[in-house]
Amino acid sequence: MERPWWSAPGRDPALRAGLTIVMALLWACGPSGSARDRSGDASLTVEPEVAQPGDSVVLLLRNTSREAIGYNLCTSRLERRDEGDWLRLPPDRVCTMELRTLPPGEVARYALELPADLAAGSYRYLAMIARLEARSRDTVVTERFEVVR
Repeated sequence: MERPWWSAPGRDPALRAGLTIVMALLWACGPSGSARDRSGDASLTVEPEVAQPGDSVVLLLRNTSREAIGYNLCTSRLERRDEGDWLRLPPDRVCTMELRTLPPGEVARYALELPADLAAGSYRYLAMIARLEARSRDTVVTERFEVVR
């Protein structure tokens, strides 16, 4: 298997560290703009499809591409459906700015707790992924799930 360009033997460790920091900074802002799933060959799902405020949910990121993708599910954002629009909710957790790697065909799981003060309604999560070889990023979006009281 060919090694990614940034980790080839002989690469300067400072360069690798710098690239890691740059990718982490891309995640600091989280998904931007009006989100739509532009990932193509990666998907994000949430379990269960119905939950109560304060419940634990699990995000599942599936990589069905032929290359590894970078991700950090801790930085995923929660949005609430309001009169036809998706409204981003303020972050409710502190995350380390690390970039994890998900090999082709693998699934990453991340458990988190819904905020205890969520109103009943429709919600979704958004997460950023990095196309490491293409040096680009995409947004993956869950289908909506329901919060009931």
